[in-house]
Amino acid sequence: MFCTNCGKKLNQEDLFCLNCGHKVEVQKPSQAPASGSNMPPPPPPTYPYTQPPAGPYAGPPPKKKKTGLIIGLVIGALVLIGLIVFLLLMFVWVPKHDRNKIDASRTTSAIEAGLDLPELGLGETGIFEGLAMTIDKVSRPDENYLYSRPSDGNEYILVWYTFKNVSKKKIESPTSIKMYTVKKKDNSPDGRQELTAYDAGADYAADGMYEQHQELAPGEKTSGWLIYQKPIEAPKLTIHYYSRIIGRAPDLAFSFPVTLDPLAPAETGITTLPASEPTSQATSQVTKEPDPENNLESFLPGLWVSLPTSEDYSFVYGFMDGLVCSTFAYSMDHETTLDNWDTPDAWYLDPYIWENWRVEGDDLVISAQMNDFYIKINIISQDEIEMTSVDGTDTYTLYRKGPEPTLEDYLTGIWLPDQADENGVYAALSFYPDGSAMLTGSKKKLDSATADEWPLDEFWETLGEVDGSWRVEENKLIVNMKDSEDVYKVTIYTPNNCILTFGDSWETGYSRVIYGDY
Repeated sequence: MFCTNCGKKLNQEDLFCLNCGHKVEVQKPSQAPASGSNMPPPPPPTYPYTQPPAGPYAGPPPKKKKTGLIIGLVIGALVLIGLIVFLLLMFVWVPKHDRNKIDASRTTSAIEAGLDLPELGLGETGIFEGLAMTIDKVSRPDENYLYSRPSDGNEYILVWYTFKNVSKKKIESPTSIKMYTVKKKDNSPDGRQELTAYDAGADYAADGMYEQHQELAPGEKTSGWLIYQKPIEAPKLTIHYYSRIIGRAPDLAFSFPVTLDPLAPAETGITTLPASEPTSQATSQVTKEPDPENNLESFLPGLWVSLPTSEDYSFVYGFMDGLVCSTFAYSMDHETTLDNWDTPDAWYLDPYIWENWRVEGDDLVISAQMNDFYIKINIISQDEIEMTSVDGTDTYTLYRKGPEPTLEDYLTGIWLPDQADENGVYAALSFYPDGSAMLTGSKKKLDSATADEWPLDEFWETLGEVDGSWRVEENKLIVNMKDSEDVYKVTIYTPNNCILTFGDSWETGYSRVIYGDY
């Protein structure tokens, strides 16, 4: 017999369990064991505790998971595979041209540190701050589209560029005045090199000219030519690329021999004078006493005005070396003559519009926004001409009323720098006819914003304005802002593009965005 509480074996005479003290209750089994069986019934399935006691061995402890180790091994394997692929690309699969591209990579920090700059050859590519630059070829211009001549001892060449965005963000193709040919070192103590930008005054009308300020998406590229003057005897061409100011180490450098077809004597631009006639005398004859019949280029410079129309306005043309400005002049007193042209406040002039001009035979050609306008010129006297459209439908008589336009006339308007400063700010300069000036700080709201969209609010954010004054003295631009007077050298490249140089350390290209007094 067993205790129903703790399962301890009991004697038949026990009234209480000697182990737990539980009262012994005698129950009759519901079913008698089989005949002849002395096996006691099994103990009841109850225990003195809420849970059965643990056995002597509960089994081995659970194994720790190795997830971290597995992840680490996988990452290490991926890094190793990437390194192997990179080395294969560098030394096995990448051709020589692409290895040169990698070796020629430059950064601003590398330039400031004075690191050596490799010189690249024709067809090789250099990279600077995400912009890949390649000089594809050098060729001679097609004479059928060339309407100007190089200076003595020089020849025109076309340098064909390709620029590609190899960064992960949108960038602009550089301005045309960022690529300079290098002629030689000067005699200054630091041995500066003589740099020459593309010849903006060259009159070449063929297609394919390089377009600046193009927005390039990642992987996008643009190509085109720029025209330069190169010394005829120079067998080698060296070109430097400057992303910002010059007067320092270039960002990229190219140098290679140039072989072109021989020039015919008439193509060299060299004029042979008679031995008995000095060069200085020939020059003075052209500049002081122009021959109106044979030298239209030297005859036209000056200010020419037509008689007022019935609507009280006159046509005005101002010719200077390679540039022409045009506008309308309005008579305040309904004049029918030009007798009071020089009278103050008698006439109001709209802002000048600037273009290029040249002479072809007896025709005046004005190049306006990639279109050429041909005008017949009939010289009546030194101070009177007739201008007739080529189709003969319109004829106007114009009178010489003043000297050729000045640098002050050219600069009047609003100019935006071609590149922002290190803070992304574009400092626009406004030069007004009354001598006042304004400095306007702006930032692009959209990366795609262009100079043509300045200062529209949806594209540009105006940060602030500073008033000042300006003037021109001895072909120098003098700007006064906040009691500071700065003197700039102005280099005119196109009707609406110039470079301002301050001292030896600052030089920036500017583009005209608005004519006159906006």
